[in-house]
Amino acid sequence: MRINLLPRKKVKKRSPYFEQGVFGVVVIGGVLLILLGGWWYLQKNIEALNKKIAITQKELQRLKKNEEKIAELKKNTGILEQKVKIIEQLEKSKCGPVKILAEIASSSIPERMWLTNLRCQGSVLSLEGIAADNETIAQFMTNLENSSEFENVELKVVEGAKIEGYLLKKFALASVIKSFKSLEEVQTSSADKTPAKK
Repeated sequence: MRINLLPRKKVKKRSPYFEQGVFGVVVIGGVLLILLGGWWYLQKNIEALNKKIAITQKELQRLKKNEEKIAELKKNTGILEQKVKIIEQLEKSKCGPVKILAEIASSSIPERMWLTNLRCQGSVLSLEGIAADNETIAQFMTNLENSSEFENVELKVVEGAKIEGYLLKKFALASVIKSFKSLEEVQTSSADKTPAKK
């Protein structure tokens, strides 16, 4: 038999709290790492989204400017089309007065009547003349109404007049020239659509 007479070393027992503390630190550290990783991931996603939002906003602004330019071009195109129509109407109406006078002289004026004054203001034609009787004046007005050049014929004045011993009828009437009226409407429409200068 052998007997060990050397003193035994006392083994210190670790407290169970120590192990729990280490475990707790490890767990908390892991949770913090996970939270930090999640926060970092979210921050990167937020930055990427902010960049996309900024790019999208710039694109929207660019598209909005292009849309405004297109709208302005459409408006200017409409104005130019109206001006072209006016020019075409003016080209057509170059011989307008001559055509109107020819129309009146050739087919509208009945016998026993003559004109003494003719005045045009805008699209309104004013006529003054002398006729043998009221029936002749009525015939003249009917001829004007049936013409392709005139509309809204209106008698203004009829009065008796003695000329060189004859009792005649002095009259005044007004009528609208259709081609001139159309031209005025086109010009008015174009002026309404023209944008005001800033």
